[in-house]
Amino acid sequence: MQTLDIIVLGLKLPNHNRIIHDPQLIPDIYKSRLDKAVDIYTQNPGSRIIISGSDVTGIGVSEARVGFEYLLSQYCRNIPGIWNDVLLEEQARGTLGNAVYTKLMLLANGSRTPHIISSDYHMERVNYVFGHVYGPEFQPTFISTSSGLDKKALDREVSEERQRLRRATEFFQTKSIGLGDHKKVLDILEEIRKNY
Repeated sequence: MQTLDIIVLGLKLPNHNRIIHDPQLIPDIYKSRLDKAVDIYTQNPGSRIIISGSDVTGIGVSEARVGFEYLLSQYCRNIPGIWNDVLLEEQARGTLGNAVYTKLMLLANGSRTPHIISSDYHMERVNYVFGHVYGPEFQPTFISTSSGLDKKALDREVSEERQRLRRATEFFQTKSIGLGDHKKVLDILEEIRKNY
């Protein structure tokens, strides 16, 4: 039986270090992604949760680590052993990195049908970026969680995401990145990281 990998995309965290000591302070948007992952995990024995995201805000701990601490604080008593089934991807600085670095993890273990979780306003870009980076050999299932944002805030996020999707489309086109060519994207990300 093939393992189901449940990938949770991180969320840029508030720029204060109190969150390191109290995972309950993470934004509700991120909590809903993590809670959805646990729902799927409990329905699929033998599955794994991969939490993806680096320390983008510079608070000294990655989005992935904070997400893991939240899962432990919420679920370790009720779901024994969950901590053994959580992997952290702590290099991604955005959606493109989420796609590349999680693909590398999936290639290492043979999984080709992950569930990818993010928020409602983010899913159009997630679908495009992951579809392009993962390529045709993968068949991901995209799962949207409610951001809980009011209409005005949601409209603003959707508008910003459309701009980011446009930039992502231009990136793949101008760099001549073919479907599934994660190596080329990885080279570009590594070059950016060196100069960052």
